[in-house]
Amino acid sequence: MTNSSSQQNQPEGKAEQSGRFSFYKRYRVIIGVTYAVLLTLTGGFFAFDLNRSMNHEYGVIKDRLQAHILILDALTSGLADRLADLEAASENMILSNETKPTAFLSTFDRLRRELPMINRLTFIGGIGEHVTQPPANADPEFLKRTEELASKLKGIFSQHKIDHPIWLAKSDFPKANDPIMAVSVRASTDVPPAGVLLLELSSRYLNQVNSDLAYPLGQTMILDQAETPLSEGLEQFLPEYLDLAPRQVHSVNGQLLYWQALEEAPWTLIYLADKDSLILRLSAALAPQYSLLLVMLTLMMLVANHLTRHEFVDPATKLVSHIQQSGESHRNYISDIPPAWAPWFGTVTRLFRDNADLARVRQELQLARDMQASILPRDTISRNGMTVCGYMEPAKEIGGDFYDYFDIDEDHIGVVIADVSGKGVPAGLFMMVSRTLLKATLMAGVEPAACLKRVNDLLEEQNDMSAFVTVFLGIIDLKQRRMTYANGGHNPPYILKPDGSVSAIPSFGDLVLGMMPDMDYSQASVDFGDGHSLFLYTDGLTEAFNLEKEEFGEDRLMSALSSQKEACAEDIVRACVQAVKDFAANAEQSDDITCMTAHFKDKAE
Repeated sequence: MTNSSSQQNQPEGKAEQSGRFSFYKRYRVIIGVTYAVLLTLTGGFFAFDLNRSMNHEYGVIKDRLQAHILILDALTSGLADRLADLEAASENMILSNETKPTAFLSTFDRLRRELPMINRLTFIGGIGEHVTQPPANADPEFLKRTEELASKLKGIFSQHKIDHPIWLAKSDFPKANDPIMAVSVRASTDVPPAGVLLLELSSRYLNQVNSDLAYPLGQTMILDQAETPLSEGLEQFLPEYLDLAPRQVHSVNGQLLYWQALEEAPWTLIYLADKDSLILRLSAALAPQYSLLLVMLTLMMLVANHLTRHEFVDPATKLVSHIQQSGESHRNYISDIPPAWAPWFGTVTRLFRDNADLARVRQELQLARDMQASILPRDTISRNGMTVCGYMEPAKEIGGDFYDYFDIDEDHIGVVIADVSGKGVPAGLFMMVSRTLLKATLMAGVEPAACLKRVNDLLEEQNDMSAFVTVFLGIIDLKQRRMTYANGGHNPPYILKPDGSVSAIPSFGDLVLGMMPDMDYSQASVDFGDGHSLFLYTDGLTEAFNLEKEEFGEDRLMSALSSQKEACAEDIVRACVQAVKDFAANAEQSDDITCMTAHFKDKAE
């Protein structure tokens, strides 16, 4: 016996361990998914923060570049303004016919000292004068080159009457190492130029300005109007970049690009930086705080996992195990749980037991309902031109109404409809007893009135619940189309004629069954013609209520019947039941709905 018991307990122990393992496994999955969600959210916030930092950095770069542009514009604008002094000295020299232009040379020297942006100043006169500062006499090639350029520019200035400086691209003066600005020298705009001033700007100075405005990331470069570099800087610049919109930071081929034209000179400032380097720099700046956040989240998850498992998961697992054990062995003690959980364990265990008992009761009620439905007629009877069918829908799991139709012999069919007082299981049991007694007595060849009297005595004798039942009982003679009936306190049935008229079968006011012994019941007969229908029902139809607490009533039932004057038995039952449901709408069903119809076809059919 001991070995057998031990072997029996081993599978139970393995099942319990398996269930606990499965519970822990699901718990670990939940913890893992939660941690993964937190990591994903952290990554999302990091990406959002990085994107925001990138946009901020774009704004900083744009602001710094615009400041860079303003400085270059100020330099070139200041240069143009100071040239007014040199133009005035040149005009005075021409008007006074000076052979030794002392004032002009003095202004030359002063401008070069005050403007470090100027690398060399050259004046070429109309009669061959050539003044250069610093002197370039030792460079005949330079003299020849400048004279040729001056001759071309004088024609341009004269033809177009240009009175403002002209910026030359390097491509216009291939052998020049620096950018050049040309200014005409004349007494007035109405006469041809007497000479041309050439200002060579210092590329070294431009490079120095760019280096003084250095950027943490990326480089700048200045282009002239021919897109020729005027300063050092970029090695990866492509001319097609200038097809992009100016004054905006663009991301092109992994590079950050910005370009903007100067206002005072035909130059363009270009900025180019490696985007990945910017991302790495910003990520490195954000990494410490997000690393700390990840560490804190990990620690929080570990602490939450420990506390949750210790304070909730383990006790809950034991609770489930205890409920299973108490359900199997009806033990009331609880072992190996935190003391604070003991009262809660007991409460939950009782609730689970009550719930299990309730589930069993519901299961038994459903079984009883199925049994009750199984004893009611399922198939329609059609014989000798008469068709009979019925319908029942209980208000609760078990109803107190019932109907029945059955063969007594080849020429007679019994029909019964009844309504037991009360609802639920007691009414259902009383209904099943009543149905059995009524059918058995009627099948024995007893007349309807005598049948009700005998069944009443039997029910009253064993009626400790003081229940009662209303019954309408009839025997239909198929040959004569006549029904002999008795009524024990039930709703009188209706006869529906082909013309749509509806009339109730006369009632005798006899008492319900089961209340008093030795009661006598009356009996009568009614004949049916072609197309007539007999409609039997319980008060669940007429006493159905809608949401406004209005009763369906007999008038609405008779109206529903009248609309089915040419219908068959099944359609009459279906239409009347649907009329009641449409009227009640969403109101709760308060009573069983039961009805039955016998329809007599034309004998010619």
